[in-house]
Amino acid sequence: MIVLRLKNDASAPRAARSAVHDALSTCDEALRDIAILLANEIVTNALVHSTGDINLSVEDSPETIRIEVSDTSSLPPFVRSPDPWDERGRGMFIVESFASSWGVEKRPRGKSVWFVLDVSSPAGPPAGTLR
Repeated sequence: MIVLRLKNDASAPRAARSAVHDALSTCDEALRDIAILLANEIVTNALVHSTGDINLSVEDSPETIRIEVSDTSSLPPFVRSPDPWDERGRGMFIVESFASSWGVEKRPRGKSVWFVLDVSSPAGPPAGTLR
């Protein structure tokens, strides 16, 4: 398990991608790429919607990969259905499409957004989930 504190600045998503890549270096490459993508999405949400430091944790087991991002905002993320021409607003749709499960937990000073990838599932979303 790794735990990393990220500064709330433009370097946070890059640092998160690197940390997830390193933490999952022995994992299936396609699954690792999905974990990196989803971590990038929830770190970017934290960067956009909070003001304090962002905490990232990565925990892997033979069965699952669990990634959690904590931030100072109490506003939970939600899945949007953005217009095809919208430049933003697809992050949680991507998380919901690829993760085995995801959720939000309130914290005394903000929230944590987490997702789980099932290691035994084939990489990628279920057929028909991406539009």
